[in-house]
Amino acid sequence: MSATEQMAAMLNELMGPKRNADFGDDNEPDFDEPDVCKHFLVAFCPNEMFKNTKADLGFCPKIHDPALRTKYRQSSRFEKLGYEEDFLNKIRRLDDDVRRKIEKNERRLAVTQPVISAASTSSGGEGETEAHRRQKELIAEQQSSLSAKISECMEKAETLGAQGKVDEAKEAVRQAEKFKQERAALDRLLTQSTNPTNHIEDLANQLSKPMEVCQVCGCFMLVNDVQQRIDDHYAGKQHMAYAKIRSTIEEMEKKMEEKRKERAERDNREREKRDKDRKDREERDRNDRKRDDRERDRERDRDRRSRHRSRSPRSRRDSDRRYERFRGDRRDRDRRDDRSRHRVKVLVATDMHVGFGERFGNRENDSLNTLEEVLKLAKEKAVDFVLLGGDLFHENKPSRETQLQVTRLFRKYCLGNRPVSIQYLSDPAVNFKQSQFLFVNYEDSNINVEIPVFSIHGNHDDLTGKGLSALDVLHESGLINFFGKFENIDEFIVSPILLKKGKTHIALYGIGSQRDDRLCRAFREEKIRFLRPKNNTESWFSVLVLHQNRPRRSQDRSTGAHLPESLIPTFFDLVIWGHEHECKIEPQYYESSVDVCGDGFYIIQPGSTIATSLSAEEAVPKKVTILTIYERKFFSNPILLQTPRQILFADLLLTIDPPFGVTKTHRVENMLDEKIVMEKIDAMLREGKLQLLPKQPKLPLLRLRVTYPESWSNAMKLQCRRIGVKYANEVANPMDMVVVKVAKVRCQRKQAKAEKIVFETAGKAKTLEEIVNSQFINAEGVSQLAVLTPKTLNELIRSQVELDEGKKRKDKPLSENINAQKEKLVEALSKINYEVNTSKLKDLENLIMGDIIKARDLRIQKTECR
Repeated sequence: MSATEQMAAMLNELMGPKRNADFGDDNEPDFDEPDVCKHFLVAFCPNEMFKNTKADLGFCPKIHDPALRTKYRQSSRFEKLGYEEDFLNKIRRLDDDVRRKIEKNERRLAVTQPVISAASTSSGGEGETEAHRRQKELIAEQQSSLSAKISECMEKAETLGAQGKVDEAKEAVRQAEKFKQERAALDRLLTQSTNPTNHIEDLANQLSKPMEVCQVCGCFMLVNDVQQRIDDHYAGKQHMAYAKIRSTIEEMEKKMEEKRKERAERDNREREKRDKDRKDREERDRNDRKRDDRERDRERDRDRRSRHRSRSPRSRRDSDRRYERFRGDRRDRDRRDDRSRHRVKVLVATDMHVGFGERFGNRENDSLNTLEEVLKLAKEKAVDFVLLGGDLFHENKPSRETQLQVTRLFRKYCLGNRPVSIQYLSDPAVNFKQSQFLFVNYEDSNINVEIPVFSIHGNHDDLTGKGLSALDVLHESGLINFFGKFENIDEFIVSPILLKKGKTHIALYGIGSQRDDRLCRAFREEKIRFLRPKNNTESWFSVLVLHQNRPRRSQDRSTGAHLPESLIPTFFDLVIWGHEHECKIEPQYYESSVDVCGDGFYIIQPGSTIATSLSAEEAVPKKVTILTIYERKFFSNPILLQTPRQILFADLLLTIDPPFGVTKTHRVENMLDEKIVMEKIDAMLREGKLQLLPKQPKLPLLRLRVTYPESWSNAMKLQCRRIGVKYANEVANPMDMVVVKVAKVRCQRKQAKAEKIVFETAGKAKTLEEIVNSQFINAEGVSQLAVLTPKTLNELIRSQVELDEGKKRKDKPLSENINAQKEKLVEALSKINYEVNTSKLKDLENLIMGDIIKARDLRIQKTECR
């Protein structure tokens, strides 16, 4: 291929084959033209797969255009032109070639591989004869050990068989057979080492390591090679090309077999339908003849009867009774219709994380499919509006493809001609003050909204830069109603969105994702206010939408890095809790006061609709719920989602010890731990296939956590990536589906004992103030504070931990700050006349305490100004 042709091919790939066409010329090639690569239209071009490899097939001069592939797959002639058969024959020939190469290389190794066992005993010299004798002694010891194990297993099998334990006896016999095979292998090795041949001795000097043949691409590989080199081979272009060819052949053959069966079933159905139609026609003809006979008989009877006979009294009573029953059914139906006019149906979902996995080829559409299912459910169930609890997007700056797909889905399912039955009563200038369009989207005369969507922002689509989020774009375009956004973080004034439908009034409060420390302090210091409706305040159903940590996440912070449920006001009827991915869809009642019955609220935690991590919490089936609200009552109807990818999660605790010969950098073949792990994975996959839903992706996400005993600390564990390659066509995450660790029991016991001693008091306290008070208020003797008071110490710790919204100070450690305050108090106390009474000392202490607080507030203000 000349340089000019190479440059032309590169320009075709970058700018398209019609790069020299005039502007506006739409004379584009069609997919059935001769210069279009038909293999690329079906799946891929083999010439491109093997480019710049040892198996290079040469340059393909035809056009490879993804737009033509899409056009071909959307056309009515798809799979009708014979392109698939030609492509399958092509890759079958390539697969047959590599299989012949594998057989040839295996026969070659069968001749040269025994050199390895003979190399250590030949090459002359008395020193090597001594090594040969030690090797034979080692083999003999192993043979005797295996013979003892075989005898022990057979005796155990006989004993278990006599006791009637058939399955256990069979297992013992299988174990004995395994030991016999190992002993036979040692016998063969001893025979080869005892009787070496001369022509193998010459070849042995050239080889130093045993080799094997890759069963995918046919290349030679060193046995027990370093993991990096093995991974490089598996990730090589030629290896991946042959693996893709083999998997494509299996998929196409399976698809063709399914089509053949479907065609046969269709023919059978058509044959059965023809037979049924024929029988139906015959039956209709017989019925027509019988009906004609009955009509003739009825005509004869009608001539004999009188045409004007009055009804009997009994028939009139039956008619009146039927009319009364009809009126009662109509009253019940009218009563149900009247109540339905006052009910509000709300679909609730949180943590959609659209855009997660778009960098993974086989998982890029998972989040979009789930979002489409949620919006489709909202349309099928005819809900009044959709309520989202944050994290609609996985990133604050989603990709253009993600934004485009989300916009298309909202426009497809949320716009329509069905009228919205809820009334918007609050002030849009307060609820949507960040927008230039001061009205709710379904009251905009320029767009026709069928299903309103109300959403707050989460920590993933949080505000950055100029205070903008990806949700602002959707709000300004009229697709959603973005609320719960606060620009002033010093004081929160939460104004509700007021909605009405008949007798049902809903006050919808929203607080977008905030730093847990900041929001917790705002609640405790009463810097957050919830505005309530003035008219008939108690008749409003109040809903709060949050996106915060729910369980305690930190023992160091006084806030616990979460929002305690006890801080939420009790006038709320329902709290929708976002950010937590575990699905707790059933309403949980939280009662803040044990003295007042009913003084609490319900919490619904829908969880995420897509798994963003492989954990036990994410493995819980994903659900959304439809709330039906009537006046101050509600009930929840959870709905299981059908499209989220299946997650298979399990823990495996190994109890075996490493075999002889295993080091930190070396493993022997066919180790028992690898066999146990693969059996566990196979069992998980079998169980997953039984639970797979029809609309779920075929490949599940799998996570197996393998824990080795402490005896494996100095032994090489399982090679996870090598295991993953074997399941590349069965799971969606083969490279990280297995993780291993070593259980260090002794270190854990020491650590647990130390933590028990250090945090014995802290474990009973909820805040740092409680820890300090429990240690020093009732202290006696040397443990009692002599200069500082517990209150002063609490203020110092709070300023140290929570200064600048929870960020720890880096200029001075806590001990230096405490010593500085102590010196300040000592200096002030040294100037006091000790003849004064106790009350003045108390006043001086309070005065110094006030000065400390003022100084701390001044430092905080200076830090915020910077």
